[in-house]
Amino acid sequence: DWNGREFLIKAYDGDASGNREKITSDEMWAALRVIERQFNDKERFIRDCFDALFNRMGVFAHYLRIRLVELDDVIFPFDYYLYALNKNRAVFDRFTESYHPRAAEFIRSVERRVQELEAEASASAAQDAAVDESRPGQAAEQTAAPEQTPETVAPEPAYFMFDCWPRPERYFFMLEDAHRIEEARAILNEEVELYIRGSVVEHPAYYNEPWAFHVAPSSIAFGDEMPEFAERINELWARQMNQPPELRKCVPRLLAEMPPRWFAEERANWERDEA
Repeated sequence: DWNGREFLIKAYDGDASGNREKITSDEMWAALRVIERQFNDKERFIRDCFDALFNRMGVFAHYLRIRLVELDDVIFPFDYYLYALNKNRAVFDRFTESYHPRAAEFIRSVERRVQELEAEASASAAQDAAVDESRPGQAAEQTAAPEQTPETVAPEPAYFMFDCWPRPERYFFMLEDAHRIEEARAILNEEVELYIRGSVVEHPAYYNEPWAFHVAPSSIAFGDEMPEFAERINELWARQMNQPPELRKCVPRLLAEMPPRWFAEERANWERDEA
């Protein structure tokens, strides 16, 4: 539930020193991928932390199943973690379904109970309001509901994170085509093993800051590895960072889907500046 907090990261359990490093939300989501299992020390640390959390949830799922405890006994503090998981639920669902199925079962149980409690609270509030309106001198205000006019709703774009492994930098691209979005999600679900390719544009985009380039959304496709795509990304990275381009082979890997709200402020600022 932190974004940018520092943690002591050790390369292995017996490491007496370790390094203090910041962990951002996007690094956390990338580390919990179920594909492309080449992890750095920070990603291994993140996965170990979540293994510990989800193992504990799995224990409680077992306790519930054997009726050792009731769900209401343990709903706190796990209802808070449900709120935190819902910031990018798809990432955590993939991880728990792949590695911690009992934790996935427990999360669903907590979610159902939270929804029931919220519904009960809403019904109680509505009943109290009805009682207040029925008291003498309490005239209920009648407000006519505005007429609803049908509107054409633009499709919601989807955002994804990728890298050019083994380089550590992370990049983002946007998809608006429903078919391509489903393709990307299938890759993240480990249904297929495909790589990213597309036309790299030397112009910044709000969703790929701070980089001075982006991948044109309409050009993005998934297929066999295309070295020239990663080479182009690394060429522009080197130019922006004033570094010599690297000659080693890099692999463009899809890492995670990002929540659209993550880019909402940047998108609003970008549209305002362009206007």
